[in-house]
Amino acid sequence: MKCTFANRQETANGASFDTNCSMERGTMKGHSDFHMMDDEHVSGTTHLEGTMSSQRGGTMTMKIESTMTSKFLGADCGDVKPATPGAQ
Repeated sequence: MKCTFANRQETANGASFDTNCSMERGTMKGHSDFHMMDDEHVSGTTHLEGTMSSQRGGTMTMKIESTMTSKFLGADCGDVKPATPGAQ
């Protein structure tokens, strides 16, 4: 799968971006918004739409709507190491 991100907007209180992904049998595109309510709380939404083809020649369309909320619990992550940008 190969994805690109466009229309990135960052503010002091959040961020948003568009996503466009292509893969062997289809595409997905969408938009995400995240909002920082304070130093410890973040909420967000993501809307994706896609079309996939099956091995038998059929086509399936899909819509994915997701919402999230998070709360900062602390700076000590134990044995979990920080993420390395670009690493998989």
